[in-house]
Amino acid sequence: MNRITFSILGIMMAGSLGFAVNAQAHNLRSGNGIDRLQHRQHRQQVQIRYGVRNGSLIPHEARRLRGEQRRIAALGRHYRADGVLTRAERRNLRGDLQHANRHIYNQSNDNDRRDRRYWR
Repeated sequence: MNRITFSILGIMMAGSLGFAVNAQAHNLRSGNGIDRLQHRQHRQQVQIRYGVRNGSLIPHEARRLRGEQRRIAALGRHYRADGVLTRAERRNLRGDLQHANRHIYNQSNDNDRRDRRYWR
């Protein structure tokens, strides 16, 4: 298959993944926002795995992004240790997840590809 066919297949797969994630996120209802934050972090971890599989993330980028996800998860555990997630803590976690999402996007689209000749 040629490059255009792979591009079309990739777009179709990403679209169907986005539709499934959107339908799943629509069902999440939480009074304190913990479920939404955890779901958002899960979606980001899926995006990282997908980027590794399709070659848009090279190994050291994926390692760095996974480390960022681990730090956010540890911060969330720390915030929830007292049994309450305050509005400020939730806002802080949401901001960290927004930054992480931007990092995933930037690293996935920076044209460092695993399938290039110099990465083999």
